[in-house]
Amino acid sequence: MDSSRRLLMLAEEKGALQYGAFILSSGVKSNYYFDGRRLTLDSEGSVLVGRSFFDRLKTYDVTAIGGLTLGADPIVTAVTVTSYLSEKPITGFIVRKDAKEHGTR
Repeated sequence: MDSSRRLLMLAEEKGALQYGAFILSSGVKSNYYFDGRRLTLDSEGSVLVGRSFFDRLKTYDVTAIGGLTLGADPIVTAVTVTSYLSEKPITGFIVRKDAKEHGTR
């Protein structure tokens, strides 16, 4: 079974992907809901997410991947670890909503 298919199955098994009637935070109605944390914080899910993202990025000259904390943290980590193990390292970064008021800011 390929990684993408297994990722979809795992998302359903872990309850990350649910079907029904949902109201999103934007107020829009949706027939499905996706809670990525249930997938990216699962050990197998993390490996599959890392592979899936990296498989799509590896043919490009990508040197870094990042996103807004907190949701992007496990995705960035999964991709950077996968990239290192594949001997094509990609650096990760996390963006904060507000600058820290301590340390190096």
